[in-house]
Amino acid sequence: MKLNRLVKSKEKFSNPELVISGRIFYKGKLTQGTIGISDGKIVAVGKNLKGIENIDFGDKIILPGFTDMHVHFREPGMEHKENFETGSIAGLRGGITTYFDMPNTKPATDNYARIERKIELAKSRSYSDFGLYALLTDGTTRENVKNADAYKIFMSTSTETEDFGEYSELGRILSTFDDAIIAVHAEHKKFVKDGNASTLYQHYLNRKNAENEAVKVIIPYAREGVHVCHISDPESLNLLEVVAQKITYETTPHHMLLNVKSHRGMLCKVNPPLRTEEEQKKIFDAFAAGKIKMLASDHAPHLEEEKQGAVVPSGVPGVETMVPVLMYFCKYGRISIDTLVSAGAYNPAQLFGLAKGEIAEGMYADITVWDATAITEIKDKEIWSKCGWTPFTGFNAIFPQYVFLRGTLMIEDYELVGKRSGMHISELTMAEDRATKETPTSKIHPS
Repeated sequence: MKLNRLVKSKEKFSNPELVISGRIFYKGKLTQGTIGISDGKIVAVGKNLKGIENIDFGDKIILPGFTDMHVHFREPGMEHKENFETGSIAGLRGGITTYFDMPNTKPATDNYARIERKIELAKSRSYSDFGLYALLTDGTTRENVKNADAYKIFMSTSTETEDFGEYSELGRILSTFDDAIIAVHAEHKKFVKDGNASTLYQHYLNRKNAENEAVKVIIPYAREGVHVCHISDPESLNLLEVVAQKITYETTPHHMLLNVKSHRGMLCKVNPPLRTEEEQKKIFDAFAAGKIKMLASDHAPHLEEEKQGAVVPSGVPGVETMVPVLMYFCKYGRISIDTLVSAGAYNPAQLFGLAKGEIAEGMYADITVWDATAITEIKDKEIWSKCGWTPFTGFNAIFPQYVFLRGTLMIEDYELVGKRSGMHISELTMAEDRATKETPTSKIHPS
């Protein structure tokens, strides 16, 4: 079904510019209804709204756009793997309308000038909205990175970046940035063994205890805004659950669905490592039960030939497939729609204070439309990411048929139709802090 393009009128009308109808996810459940949109925002939600333009999606599922709070789009410096244009387009294919890009670029995003340059790069290329992390080390000053949207600490080395430095300085840095969001790659460098692994299992053994030991270091500094990335170890999760009211943490689809026996072998080498099948299932079950309240892709692409060399870099692509592979599990009741929307849309938007992640009046009209009957098998040759492959080849998925960014149609019948229109989050209206009124100790949806 091809849609008429949304053309904004110069006149003011009492009815919305656009009304879409379908099975909308509203107040925690799917219900037949309509959404009124004007000037890029949701202005009304009701049963029988009428607009200047009206689109009926029938019984298709209508969800908010998703936010991926952890991507590596590799620009500047490694654009042969990905860039803001290709990465944001791939994200839109998977229902991602907002993303936050990590700082381990080339050069690293670790000072005011580099952050400003990266903002301008993203503005000139991105098809969806974005925020940027700056790198923190034990010597970083607040003034030097004051223009970042959030901050990242690597407790051990990663692609094109140095580690944090002396862990004894963590308290001082976290105090210096006490009102900021600080994401932590939690792998303790003393528990990362040297040596080039030749199998996923060997890589797992080389880093088996690194995450758990790093989490032990971080927990004494738990506070609102400290966020632990890509949890993969059930023991780490057990530790974090004790302080869940003070700290947030995410997991990824690859840590939930893949393990050391992955059919793609060393293509799936990541940090933290894929784990045993038993550990992987525990992470999946914890997410499905609502115990892990944040979802991120940790999209970190390398070309396939780079992953086949003597030294295999860590990282896999994921922004394009993160939501679609889990939508398939939703269809068959393994994960609830509420859990997926809370972890992938509402909670990340709340953490960053964005007026996104929810179908409600006043929110940006970032909307995704899904045909639950349109199951497809993921194939490398159909991947939109510049790297051209995925660890989820052979998996079933449900991709969004339509994607709107701030009321503008970007994906139509599974094809890109929108133009480059991404905005830095500093240009967006921030959300009212309604979640804090509901849950004083946390902005995160209880799910």
